[in-house]
Amino acid sequence: MITPYSFTSYNSSDLLPLETRRLVTNCFLDLNWLIAFEKFSGIRMEPYHHIIAEGDLPVGFMPGFIQHESLCGTLGERLFGRLCGLPFFHGWGTHKAFVCTSPWGFYSGIESGGRNNNDLYSAAIRYIDWIVKDRNLSVSGFPYVPKSSVKLREQLEANGYRKFPVCPTTFLNLKWDSFEAYLADLTSKIRGDIKRERKRAKPLSLEWYEEDSLTADFSGHPLFKILSDLYNQTVKKHVQRQSPLNDNFLSELWKMDRHNLRLCLAKLDGKVVSFSLWRVFGGSAHAFMMGRDYDCPDKIPSYFSVVYTEPIIRGIKEGWKVLYFRPISYRAKLRRGCKIENLYLYVKGHNMLLRKFIDTYIAMSWRHFHDKWVPPKLYTY
Repeated sequence: MITPYSFTSYNSSDLLPLETRRLVTNCFLDLNWLIAFEKFSGIRMEPYHHIIAEGDLPVGFMPGFIQHESLCGTLGERLFGRLCGLPFFHGWGTHKAFVCTSPWGFYSGIESGGRNNNDLYSAAIRYIDWIVKDRNLSVSGFPYVPKSSVKLREQLEANGYRKFPVCPTTFLNLKWDSFEAYLADLTSKIRGDIKRERKRAKPLSLEWYEEDSLTADFSGHPLFKILSDLYNQTVKKHVQRQSPLNDNFLSELWKMDRHNLRLCLAKLDGKVVSFSLWRVFGGSAHAFMMGRDYDCPDKIPSYFSVVYTEPIIRGIKEGWKVLYFRPISYRAKLRRGCKIENLYLYVKGHNMLLRKFIDTYIAMSWRHFHDKWVPPKLYTY
């Protein structure tokens, strides 16, 4: 492959040069996040990141994992899990995949400091073909490519990747100078609902924590253990499986990255009943962890307070540009003024015999996931 670009691989995030920070535009590809997630999440992953250089100048960052796990399982296992036990597939590496994505971030891309660079994208995508061959893999994928990444999507399709819709992401542009101005932009019904929610939330104590304001113990109990339990309850209820994150992930992440984190707590009679955890990056805030106590009376909207109302108030006050949310509960978010951006899974089979299988099996598998999680008529293809 003749290209002006050179690729340097890193099998550990903490070995990446600090120069990487200049190239990254996504919150969940920042070095602090990658290092903390790799060391403390408990999720089995094999980092295989690459710095892309033109001469001596780093111009791109390609995040990558082999057999990267998420709540949905590894890409290779999800696609080929039923076939991995067949003798025909032994030695073909079909249960593994090279995945170019951010862990737990619902974003896939090749970072180049915010610039669209067709030549760089093309060279990186073709270099992935070499990685797959060198590591005896059969699949490569970009699980969450935003619709707005037009140039990258064009290059992926031109290089043999198949596109399938997955769960969209949601965001709220904070264009108002006050919470009252935000409410005025909503319909009268939604505005009235939110005002009633705030009245019902009067018994709650709503507090924000950041930097060194958070102590390890809260009312005699380890706070991070409380938050992990609430998060696990929420994941189990909505995803019907246990969260793969270690119990100590939150405490270690806070130690390492607390200057970027904002924690919103809702307490009822001194007890934590809901929380949301945000990461501030590039002037915007990204929600990545929420939890609630399902024994808390439903008439007290603790969850809506810490996930929507309080972050919107805080964001307007602090001048955040955008609030980014997790891809779930779409109707609730749309009612509150959020917008949707479509995400796509791009996947390529590097074995001729598997490509037709990918076209049919992935379409069924991910279509089922899409139908389960995304309400009808919200997705535009």
